[in-house]
Amino acid sequence: MENQLDIYIPQLEDLRFRQKMLADKRTMDYNIGFEPYDGYNPLDGTIEFPHQMWKRWHDGWTDKRNRCFYAYIVRKSDGVWVGDIAYHYRKNEDKPVIHIVIDAEFRGKGYSKEALILLCQAAKKNGVKRIYNDIPHNRIGAIKTHKAVGFKEVKNRGEYCYLVLDL
Repeated sequence: MENQLDIYIPQLEDLRFRQKMLADKRTMDYNIGFEPYDGYNPLDGTIEFPHQMWKRWHDGWTDKRNRCFYAYIVRKSDGVWVGDIAYHYRKNEDKPVIHIVIDAEFRGKGYSKEALILLCQAAKKNGVKRIYNDIPHNRIGAIKTHKAVGFKEVKNRGEYCYLVLDL
């Protein structure tokens, strides 16, 4: 069932939802076990996102010159935020890599595929020609969803499946 969702570019004060998701152990369980960095808990995958960081983060992720895109996924029927989507260019790489998170409360309701389609449409609208993602092999559902949207596996090396979609 598609066309249940829309995207919303959050205002600064709306980042409370991002803060909530980043602090939620169930939502962030996919993020467990990576290299530690300031504010990240590798034991439960959560990331600190204190209010004093919001403005700098928001300015960076909503400035088109940074070649980034960030939005919330909104359920059309009631305006509830169910997750977020983004793409950005990693340092030292000239390719846009995507990010999609559905809040744990809303998983299993068929939102991931439509959210991924909305992200790809936004990227295309912004002039992106090809988009990438690298997903750990144990996230079989995420890989399957990407392939259902049209992503192709370009390499399968180490712990990750590397996927690409021409827009």
